[in-house]
Amino acid sequence: MSAEHGWRENKPGIINGHPKGPHSNWDGSLHPDIFMRLLESGTVVLTPTDKNYKVYIEGYDPELDSQLGSTTFRDKFYFEHLSAAQQERFVELMREDKIKYAYPGYFYNLPSFVKISPA
Repeated sequence: MSAEHGWRENKPGIINGHPKGPHSNWDGSLHPDIFMRLLESGTVVLTPTDKNYKVYIEGYDPELDSQLGSTTFRDKFYFEHLSAAQQERFVELMREDKIKYAYPGYFYNLPSFVKISPA
């Protein structure tokens, strides 16, 4: 993520089915810290795309549920926003089979930072 990318801050909540913030000013992506927190919570499903840089995330946010009641959302995330440490954790979650996927149930185009090593 280049330095000119900023994040618009919004109050917590759901608007039009999307978490309200923060999101990238440049591409509208969900913030990587929120993406990883939700992924770690196990309450979301990732929908793969034909692009190796983008995924859709949907489910509910346990932190917001405690404040607002049952809330579900669908949003997009661009992998370029993950830090090196977040990329490593994402790969660990994949290896541990802790990521839930919508159809077809796996990444048919792996995220750009995921490398497959020969066995």
